[in-house]
Amino acid sequence: RIAPENLAGLCAFGTATDETTARLAAGVLVNIMQAVLDSGVRWTAASIVPIIELIRVQHLFPKVRSQVLKAVYLLVKEGDRICSLLSQAGFVKTLALQVSARGVAPIDADDIHYLRILTSICEVDSSKYEDIVVIGALPRILALFRKNLVDHSTLLPTESEVQRRCFRFLEKVAAKPALRHPSFESGALLLLLDILEMPHSRCKLQAVQILAVLMLDSNNQTTWHQTLPTATARLANHLQPEGPLVRIKVLEVMLALAPHRQNVADMVTIPSLMDVVVAVMERACKMEDRDMGFAILATCSKFLFAFASHDFGKQHVLVWNVVAQIDPNMRKVKSLFVGLRANEEIWKPYDKFISAAAQ
Repeated sequence: RIAPENLAGLCAFGTATDETTARLAAGVLVNIMQAVLDSGVRWTAASIVPIIELIRVQHLFPKVRSQVLKAVYLLVKEGDRICSLLSQAGFVKTLALQVSARGVAPIDADDIHYLRILTSICEVDSSKYEDIVVIGALPRILALFRKNLVDHSTLLPTESEVQRRCFRFLEKVAAKPALRHPSFESGALLLLLDILEMPHSRCKLQAVQILAVLMLDSNNQTTWHQTLPTATARLANHLQPEGPLVRIKVLEVMLALAPHRQNVADMVTIPSLMDVVVAVMERACKMEDRDMGFAILATCSKFLFAFASHDFGKQHVLVWNVVAQIDPNMRKVKSLFVGLRANEEIWKPYDKFISAAAQ
């Protein structure tokens, strides 16, 4: 085991004003970390203090910082215990500040190491997601995510790892109500829509699931149009061509948008939107998967009621003759969806929609 004072001496050379000396010390540090990891020896809390102090030095040479980040990543690979110690030491705030300070500089290997370290610690201490978002590191993480998005069915190992870590990060952030709006404002909406529009992406369901959770936030619902004026039309493009799991999540987002006038005003400008909704409902009426058909009909019924609750939404429904197109099929399947849950989820909102359209 390496005594803390010996490691402190090595780390001190990492701050040397001579770059060659500093880089040599950082390289030795990486070798030590790899050797300790391979040996199975566990670091003590005291032993890692010099490394924590080294990464906090603001004026390291860029190549030295890269090596130190690599060393820290080898350190966190020990597991949950070391990640917990780093979390308690305020390490996430330190790294989040450094990530935020990188701004719009070109994405490089350091960004990947920052992501690896931060996500490893956050998996152990989920309270640290808030530090990353509040400090302002999320836009840089999203930029790294975008850099590693490729429209191919086969990904390079690094691309696969970055996508996996970033998706996991966004899922965890979206699950925290207080972080949904800051994430939305940081650029998550545009990124997730871009993923949906990648023809060969295998991550469309993950993307729209995260988007659906983000849209539970009322601030995101009201600022949707201002954030990206074309967002509603882009989202609606995925009602038909995708599989039923993606389709239901797209509908959930549309439902979240429908109570707000500006969003419905956007929807009425989308050519044939009502025809698409009718087609989706007709397909749901005939689905062999009864549970999926139930979910789609329930969401569509609620969406149409919220849509028709606006005067121009109601007029749009009448112009496109939605009731006459869908009502015969809905009446045919009413005997298939019975019981209290079906009544609450499908037929009450559907009957309210019919009533609103008739007034």
